[in-house]
Amino acid sequence: MELNKVLDERTIAIGKQFSNKKEVLQAIADLAINNPSLGGFSSEDIFWALKEREELSSTGFGKGIAIPHCTLDCKEFVIGAITIPEGVEFDAIDNKPVRIVVYIIAPENMRNMHIRYLSALSGMLNSELNQTKVIAVKDPASLKGIFLRHTELPASEASAAGWNQFTFIIQSEEIMDRILGILTEVDDTSIAVTDAYTAGHFLYSKPLFSSLWGTPVDNYCKVVIATVPRRLANEILRRSHHLINKEFTEGLLLTMQELQYYAGNLDLG
Repeated sequence: MELNKVLDERTIAIGKQFSNKKEVLQAIADLAINNPSLGGFSSEDIFWALKEREELSSTGFGKGIAIPHCTLDCKEFVIGAITIPEGVEFDAIDNKPVRIVVYIIAPENMRNMHIRYLSALSGMLNSELNQTKVIAVKDPASLKGIFLRHTELPASEASAAGWNQFTFIIQSEEIMDRILGILTEVDDTSIAVTDAYTAGHFLYSKPLFSSLWGTPVDNYCKVVIATVPRRLANEILRRSHHLINKEFTEGLLLTMQELQYYAGNLDLG
């Protein structure tokens, strides 16, 4: 991703106050139009595109964060941010006021990159420490610097060219969200998700084990298979190990192997 090119200081506003969600969307439209990439559009065009997306479901995903986004017939991404220290009602899923708004105006034909930007920004803002840093900034340049530092995946200089395959076996939706957030940040990565069963689903039918379950076992279980550029494999491992060792000691299994042959690509959509 090239966040440095699409996150423009002219599309960032610090320490604002709003009475309602509509005012926030209008402020986004007025800011976004400052980016030359949207020269063929009016702020009204942007406002209605954002409003239409919000009518599908709120982009306030909780913890005081919202990422309004929409698509236009434009050629480049436009990303910006607004900090609202006092908060504003935004129909967030946890019903809490939103204090940080990051918005994305995306080209209609670049869905994969749209997903990657959403994942990177939401993952970065999932950290309470990063939220605190964002709210504390005093100028657009500092805010841009925080986003760049915390959304870049550092490549290991010692890593050879090539590809690795990661396989995750996941037993909760919360873990699934976190793993997909990590993987979708990576450019050129193909990801597939399949349904799976825990062993208990099959052991239930065996007389020796059937007494352990009163009803058939059909717990949440998914398998995620992803191809990752080898230069980024260590960073994916580091982030995954943090989840395994610090947050989810059960319900997540990870294996990784180097690929001898790899061809083709999968659309994230």
